[in-house]
Amino acid sequence: MGAVVSAFSGLKLLWTTIAGLNRDFDRVKARVEAAPGFPNSIPQPTTSEWQPAAGHKFDTLGRPLPTSVDILIIGSGVTACAIAKTILHDFVAESIGKDGKSLSIAIVDAREICSGATGRNGGHIKESAYLEYSVLLKRKKSPEVAKAITRFRMDHRKRLKEVADEMKVTDKCEIRDVDSVDVFFADEAWDEARKDLRVFQEAFPDEASKFTELDNDLAVKKYGLKGIRGVIEGTAGALSPYLFTTSIFSRLLQATPSLSIHPNTVVTDVRRRRGFYDVTISSPSEDLRPVARRCTSTSMLSKVESKVTKTATRTALSACCPSTMESPTSDFPSTGRTIRATTVIHATNAYVSNLLPELRSKIIPVRGQMTSVRPQAPQGDVRKSPLSPGRSWSFIYDKGFDYLITRQSGDVMLGGGWAQGSGGGLDDVGIASDAENSLLSSSHLLGLLPAIFDDTVLKGVEVKGVWSGAIGMSVDLLPWVGETPESISNRKGNESDRKGNDSDRKGNDSKGEWVCAGFSGEGMVNAWGCGEALAKQIVERHTNKKLLAVDQHLVIPEDMKITKKRLEKASLTDLAEAWD
Repeated sequence: MGAVVSAFSGLKLLWTTIAGLNRDFDRVKARVEAAPGFPNSIPQPTTSEWQPAAGHKFDTLGRPLPTSVDILIIGSGVTACAIAKTILHDFVAESIGKDGKSLSIAIVDAREICSGATGRNGGHIKESAYLEYSVLLKRKKSPEVAKAITRFRMDHRKRLKEVADEMKVTDKCEIRDVDSVDVFFADEAWDEARKDLRVFQEAFPDEASKFTELDNDLAVKKYGLKGIRGVIEGTAGALSPYLFTTSIFSRLLQATPSLSIHPNTVVTDVRRRRGFYDVTISSPSEDLRPVARRCTSTSMLSKVESKVTKTATRTALSACCPSTMESPTSDFPSTGRTIRATTVIHATNAYVSNLLPELRSKIIPVRGQMTSVRPQAPQGDVRKSPLSPGRSWSFIYDKGFDYLITRQSGDVMLGGGWAQGSGGGLDDVGIASDAENSLLSSSHLLGLLPAIFDDTVLKGVEVKGVWSGAIGMSVDLLPWVGETPESISNRKGNESDRKGNDSDRKGNDSKGEWVCAGFSGEGMVNAWGCGEALAKQIVERHTNKKLLAVDQHLVIPEDMKITKKRLEKASLTDLAEAWD
């Protein structure tokens, strides 16, 4: 009888587990298939430590929103910056028309400038080359294709530094080379990484000497780490993504009268009209003001490591449950205005499928978690410890990883915790809102440093900030770059278009609508090169001339371009297999 009861209990447990997994899958599927929602509908975003304090806004020089423009860029992050800089600076001579005027560009954002993922990320310029190269090979990419993608990403560090120097913003944006330290905490992950490094070094002999393995004893002695299996040292870069982007925008505005930038300007509709696009903008309704939310999760946060100070816990709670505040409705334009544009560029990453619904199964919003802490170093200055501004860290487990850089001020920017989040991270999939933090992920991050560094490195941490951001996760883990085919935009033009002349009919294939999005949390080693490539194509379209390549520009891999074959092939299954 006991055996029968035991068998029934086992079946019940199995059934409950399967039913729970099905419910989880159904919830994720429903979120993925729904529209992400416009960023301005988020009543009160969490506050990123990269962005300026409340009341300090980006100076747009007061330029009014135009009624017509050559190029309209939706989104104001690093991708939009790369596109605008390439057109107005790199191709300034080529983009001047017969009338002597350069192409006009308007950049619009539903919220403040650079308030999305670029202003919320970890500040890394790091391609984990030996790990990513092996991932590409395992995903059936040929060695040639895998090398091209890996090289493109690695070259972003040099390219971003060149751009910062060229635009004279190096000192403003904290951009620098750093030593990278990849720390492994699980035997299997450590063994796999060492194999991956060998494969990478054979494929990239010019990069082989830039990596060094340290076993457990050496790594513990050098860095004051605890509970590790080994370390791989390399090179990387770091910067303030917000300051990099907004500083370049400021330079472009000062130098280019044909550029205007518009915060709190929401694009709600795009329609094709006789070779142009009519773009509708509006403001959020008054009923979108935030309401007070009560936190019920204090018991969970109280379990964070005891070395985290009481101040830190209070900061985390306030970030989890922000207080009521007024929406900046006075900054929004009047509802229902239309801008006419020859070219429309979607550079909104996680939110791109709001206006391109057919991309909902290709680019999925995923909530990412960030924290900022000030380590309490025994010697009083963390900048003289292993956690100095000259290092970039990755902490790699059997499932998931975290990442860290230290700013010149001594503040540590620490992100990740996705695999430690609710549902093993699944509860963050399909979440585009940055109004709330992931409780389990942020708790993990806040307790991490005292758990893995010994007392010679730090005594505890003081929390400076906790915030979230929306990642645009590509289902095949590669960006989507290029002109949007009709199957994506569903914009053929109105009936009067189809009765027009031949040039009108040519416009009915949505020619002139482009996308650059889906960076899968790796925007700083993808977005700039993708933006440069897209901008070159757009200038060629407007001038009807083939342009010479700029030597410094990165060459985008073919697999990142939008094609009909890729659109048909890419599916959620690809992402599920990659995460397995």
